[in-house]
Amino acid sequence: MMKDSLWSIGFFILLISLHYLLLPFLPSMEPSSNFVLIYACLIAVNAIGITLFYFQDKLSLMPFAGMFLVFTTIQLLACMSFALAIKMLYPENAKITLIHFVVAFFIVLAVQSIYLIKKQSKSSTSLE
Repeated sequence: MMKDSLWSIGFFILLISLHYLLLPFLPSMEPSSNFVLIYACLIAVNAIGITLFYFQDKLSLMPFAGMFLVFTTIQLLACMSFALAIKMLYPENAKITLIHFVVAFFIVLAVQSIYLIKKQSKSSTSLE
């Protein structure tokens, strides 16, 4: 779990830094505090995923495919709820914020999927 947490911290530091450096070249979010909210949501959902996969490894609750499906469903529902909240709170300024959020979400989802599948394949080959 510690390795996954450190990997996630490093990944999010890199992603947040890149996004922050690119902000002057992208359409601006109003209010600017939405930048922090975007990454707070993504980090919270990632922490849930790390916890789920930790318990899946230790307790063998279900196969990897089932746990991966549960995690991606939880992640998608949480991110859709966040998008709805942004749309309801800032109806006139939500479009740009949601574009930033969706792009960041897809990057996080792609990297998480690759990481988790590689991790699972390494652990399944070491068991054989």
